[in-house]
Amino acid sequence: MEHFFDAVELAGMVLFSQKNSCCKTFYRGKLVPWKTIAEDAIAEINARFRQHNLGYELVNGQIIRKDSELLVQETITPAFSLLQDKRFKSAEDEMQKAFRFRRDGENAEAILNAAKARSEERRVGKECRSRWSPYH
Repeated sequence: MEHFFDAVELAGMVLFSQKNSCCKTFYRGKLVPWKTIAEDAIAEINARFRQHNLGYELVNGQIIRKDSELLVQETITPAFSLLQDKRFKSAEDEMQKAFRFRRDGENAEAILNAAKARSEERRVGKECRSRWSPYH
């Protein structure tokens, strides 16, 4: 099962990278942007996860455990969107490690990496706020 999720996650990363592409191709008999194809594919993968009650969702190119719909909508999805900012690259790396450890059942490592990601996010946020300070 682990290799299956790895393959789906790799495909998800490729699909997510195409969501901002301006290229077009023929799809279902029409010329459409790659973005449309990527969004359709991601929606199809998530529909299959729901159909088979797997408890996972593909979000921003990452497979996440979906224990709670509210948790996913209110915290995980916005966090992944924020982590796309290049200033949060190291926080994103730590968060991805945390999700992989969580998926593999290594909860202690998941907690450790989530804390590292939070610490890095706070550091970057502090730097940004200090640059915005009117006292500079």
